[in-house]
Amino acid sequence: MQEEDIEIPISNDPITSNRLNNNQITTTPNNYPNDQYNNNNYNTNQPQIDTNNNNVYPTIKYPQNPQAVNIYNSKKDIDDIRKKLLNGFIRKVYSILLIQFIFTFGLVLICQIKSIKNFLDTQPVLCIILISISILVLLVSFIIFLCNPILMQKVPKNYIFLISVTIAETILLIYISILYEFKYVLGALVLVIGICLTIFVLSCLKKIDLHYLGILLIVTCVLGLFYGILVLSYRDYYLEFLYCLICAFLFTLFLIYDTQRIKYPNNYGEYDFDLDDYIIAVLTLYFDIIRMFIEILKILGSFIGGK
Repeated sequence: MQEEDIEIPISNDPITSNRLNNNQITTTPNNYPNDQYNNNNYNTNQPQIDTNNNNVYPTIKYPQNPQAVNIYNSKKDIDDIRKKLLNGFIRKVYSILLIQFIFTFGLVLICQIKSIKNFLDTQPVLCIILISISILVLLVSFIIFLCNPILMQKVPKNYIFLISVTIAETILLIYISILYEFKYVLGALVLVIGICLTIFVLSCLKKIDLHYLGILLIVTCVLGLFYGILVLSYRDYYLEFLYCLICAFLFTLFLIYDTQRIKYPNNYGEYDFDLDDYIIAVLTLYFDIIRMFIEILKILGSFIGGK
């Protein structure tokens, strides 16, 4: 069987293209029997040499089925692969977040049942033990995360970390919510769901400039810090009410900011989360939602309902 010379495009790089145009890779055509393809004369482990100009080329190792070779030699193919990976990452993040949301707020609503609520109110020792364990778990988890962040990328350790943090945060939220009436807890939950859905829909429609959003976050954080010192100095009803509004607005901004970071690249064209950082992305959104719920609950229960 005679060998024929064919040109195989590998890259759109002009340097590589010129090299391939000037030099040809010698290979065997596709219409050959399998026994001739697998013979010892065809060695795919060594580079082939063009005898005309003695240049060495990297060889392409063909599989058993030569038609199964996929050579992605265009920017569109690379963009499509990158988009599929990013969409898979986003689906995984929001799927886990939805399970967390249902688990946490489902237990919060269940503990609003009168009998369960009365039981928790009349067990101060159990309350102290559960809250202490939850705070300890959160502290240890965050220390481990700060010391060894690569742990969040390893299965199943990252899921164990996620489950322990979710259970601890749920226990704390349950004991916060039983201090308020059911209608205020339900109202705060409905508002949180509406805000989250609105932010998610808007993030799918348009990208927000994170530079200006980050400046707004910094200004709001500084304002909340100094205003919080004022509230501690002057215990006033209206000052505390306004402080809760500032905090609720702040964590809403954080939720918008983190949602944009997950879905879109930053101003430098890079993503803040790797594909293996889905647990970190989930916990980031989860804590934003929890803090926003607490502030809205305080507004509805302590101020509007308590007046």
